[in-house]
Amino acid sequence: MLQYVAPVFIMAYTCLKEKRYPRFSETICICLAMAGVFLIATNGNLNNLAISPTALAVGLLSAVTVAIYSLQPVRLLKRFSPLYLLAWAFVVGGIVLAVVFEVWRYSPELDFQKLCLLAVTSVVGSICGYGLYLSGLKLIGSTKACLIGSAEPVAAALFSAVFIGTSFSGLDIIGFALIIGTVVIITLVN
Repeated sequence: MLQYVAPVFIMAYTCLKEKRYPRFSETICICLAMAGVFLIATNGNLNNLAISPTALAVGLLSAVTVAIYSLQPVRLLKRFSPLYLLAWAFVVGGIVLAVVFEVWRYSPELDFQKLCLLAVTSVVGSICGYGLYLSGLKLIGSTKACLIGSAEPVAAALFSAVFIGTSFSGLDIIGFALIIGTVVIITLVN
């Protein structure tokens, strides 16, 4: 959830770059999203962090990376299609990761089922997911795309509650509602 503090970083960068103050609707959405994350991370008590300090640091670092991958491609998206950029990103990223992790040292046994699962994960989870996100960036901009994207972990939490019986406190549910409220406001304003 903490990676969805990213809209604050995106809005701050955008406002500094455009030399403007945040719009009223942006401010409301950021406040709702931050309040939701706060409730989920602390259960409403500043003295009781519901996650470890290490998890907090990693979550905030994740927020910075979400802000970077939401802001960085905006200029390129004006010149190239999301699919073209995605293809190049996966080629370059694949080569770098292959070298870093020395994939030639591993020889996993891949049967047909494992290959199918790998293909579905790659195509649906990576290509479709990030491709649609890039298309959204091109259409509505980085701040709005990231705010709408903050509904993703809420959906994941709801699915975990329905399918594996995860329980949430009342404050967690209020936090989820605040984050979903962000998406509703963004949708209604635009």
